[in-house]
Amino acid sequence: MASVFYGKNKLKSSNLTLLIGFTLGVLSGLFYLMELWIFALLLFIGVYLVENLRKPILTGIVSDNVPNEILTSVLSVQSLVKTVMTALIALSFGIVVDSFGIAVAFMSVSSLLLVMVLLLNYTLKMRSKVP
Repeated sequence: MASVFYGKNKLKSSNLTLLIGFTLGVLSGLFYLMELWIFALLLFIGVYLVENLRKPILTGIVSDNVPNEILTSVLSVQSLVKTVMTALIALSFGIVVDSFGIAVAFMSVSSLLLVMVLLLNYTLKMRSKVP
């Protein structure tokens, strides 16, 4: 499935799936807040489907751009960074859930991550345009 979505522009595919995943998280929280449980559940499942679609795409990008001699080390570091990021996101999610509830946590954490990705992409585009 990932190879179909992968296409020719791997980096664009990875950014698109990231934005889709965060958007699904925001919408899942919104539907949960509106007590539309089935839609919230389906969108939450969508978050996991997108994440499972991203894994082979990202592994392909790394393996295409890293020399074979250090590929296993880079993949190990990638796994470590993902684990640390997941722990930080889970901590912030838990703090927001304790204070405001699960719907607000889905919306706020996903929105924050979405805004961070958009700002990072914008910054990188602006930096690449500077002569």
